[in-house]
Amino acid sequence: APTSPRAHRSLTAEQRRTFRTTVAELEKMRLRCSPDGLVLEVLAGMVDFHRRARAELERSGAWGPGARGGEVTSPAWRVFRDSGTEIVRVASELGLTPSARNRVSTGVPADDDDDWASDLFS
Repeated sequence: APTSPRAHRSLTAEQRRTFRTTVAELEKMRLRCSPDGLVLEVLAGMVDFHRRARAELERSGAWGPGARGGEVTSPAWRVFRDSGTEIVRVASELGLTPSARNRVSTGVPADDDDDWASDLFS
């Protein structure tokens, strides 16, 4: 029987909140599994980095003065961009993106009474 993964104590309060929220969503989808804890930790960390980088971008902007006088991209922009990409990749691994949900199998047999498409065309 699948069990819910537990957040590691090294996660921050905000990361644990993201972890628990994601586990709750996986439970609704019948996709939770305790070995997913490590992947969920990565996701929680990336969401935290993404939010912190966004806050920094809102505070200081995406560009700033470079060492040679021109404008350069803020390091926060790279963290924001890269963490966003990683969030989508990890979320896809967990079946949390629209395209991933099309590929996910829960192992639960389909209920014939819920086959609305057959009913529609019969």
